[in-house]
Amino acid sequence: MTTRRAGGPLGLALAALVMAGCGSPAESPGTAPGARADAACAGVEAEVPTAADPGATIALELVNLYATCNDTGGGPDDVRTEVELELVAVDTSGAVVSTARAAVSPDATAVVHLTVPEDAAGRYAVQLDGVPLGTLEVTGTGV
Repeated sequence: MTTRRAGGPLGLALAALVMAGCGSPAESPGTAPGARADAACAGVEAEVPTAADPGATIALELVNLYATCNDTGGGPDDVRTEVELELVAVDTSGAVVSTARAAVSPDATAVVHLTVPEDAAGRYAVQLDGVPLGTLEVTGTGV
């Protein structure tokens, strides 16, 4: 009776194929030693003002608006087609007090015009998909 072991020539070839994806990832110019430029997807970024008046409309520029994250070589990331922001009360009820939508450009950016309600006062979070992008304080008498 002949006993075959996975450690034979075929087993070693299979192990080499499986292990080909392991080990040190290729470094890319402009990245820190040991880092990969394609190793992770960047999160959505937005510059949220620290304050706004009631009734004001704030223009929020967003970048990195991708629907998918193919950070392991699955092809290019898909860009979202639309984005919706929410203005959520932080200090009181947690209620959504305003929403705004915008189309996303092919370069994964958008400008969303979000209106602060006339009766708003206090601290609010600007959220995308339930995730806060920043907070602002609503003060003043309105515009």
